[in-house]
Amino acid sequence: IQKIVVERDRVFLFGTNRSEIWWNKGTTTEVFARYASMEYGVAAGRAACRFDNTVAFLTSTKRGGIQVARVGDGYLPEFISTPQLSKKWAAYSTISDAFMYNMTIDGHDFLILTFPTGNATWAYDAVTQEWHQRSGAFSSGNPTREKANCHAYCSGWSGGTHILGDVNETGKLF
Repeated sequence: IQKIVVERDRVFLFGTNRSEIWWNKGTTTEVFARYASMEYGVAAGRAACRFDNTVAFLTSTKRGGIQVARVGDGYLPEFISTPQLSKKWAAYSTISDAFMYNMTIDGHDFLILTFPTGNATWAYDAVTQEWHQRSGAFSSGNPTREKANCHAYCSGWSGGTHILGDVNETGKLF
């Protein structure tokens, strides 16, 4: 198991090549029961999260391609990344350090995917169903990854606040 994500009463267990979905059966003899399985695993241990009322994850294909999928109806993956993005991501020297998180801003659910070694951050908007590249400071005219290295949402603080941890391990929160 590379990653565990809990979404409502379901537990997603992501392996490297396949994944399983378990649900809370709620009986005294069998609390959890396997509900479904997928022939897709997560390509990086931190690259799966809750997103848009389901779960999204970065997966690699058997032919070496990289794709972002979200779990759709019948627990079949629906691929939301484009072939052009998949080609860019596959060109990074490593994807094993990739991580993802989600955030909602002005009614838009965003899936944020960062490749630290590739020095790039990409975001998918569930409302517009489009990808865009995000950036921190610009260096030599080229975009670089976001400064965020982790994310938390605190609903009870200031009416709801996104908190991001600094990539430089300074202890700063944004």
